Amino acid sequence: MKTTTTTIQQEERSLKATGRLSSHPFICCTGCGKKVTAFGQNLKGKIQRAGGLVELLERFKCRGCLLPGFVVKEHKIKKQKTKKRQNRIQELMNNIPKITFTKREPLSLYDNPDLTAEITATGCFRPDIFLDSGKTCDYCPLYNLCKAPNRKLSSAGWQVELKTA
Repeated sequence: MKTTTTTIQQEERSLKATGRLSSHPFICCTGCGKKVTAFGQNLKGKIQRAGGLVELLERFKCRGCLLPGFVVKEHKIKKQKTKKRQNRIQELMNNIPKITFTKREPLSLYDNPDLTAEITATGCFRPDIFLDSGKTCDYCPLYNLCKAPNRKLSSAGWQVELKTA
């Protein structure tokens, strides 16, 4: 594609007025006519390397013209999903079991002494109270139901009352 003087003048006016070419965002190759993307800093760099806009538009060559062995990759067009595949996807989506969450009632350790004994058989259920009171079970509300091996009261003889719900 040959660039004429009128198109060069139009491009110069467009670049001065708007900061971009009228063929934005492309420049046409003078060898094969292929459009090459060039805008912003990329376009400014090409203009500087060519020695001006006129020289760029008259002598610009794409990679395919400059490098004879260079093959430009073709962009693959995505295939649309076939009807059969869409039906299969819909079938799989319909076969996924629905997960329903049920609200569970909270457990009360005061109401279930057997459960409390089972939970505390291997260790303290309230280590925060145990450690804060100097490794004693003073002020622990579960003391009467607890079966922890390290369970003990301080020498002050603090008495624990069973909390009722």
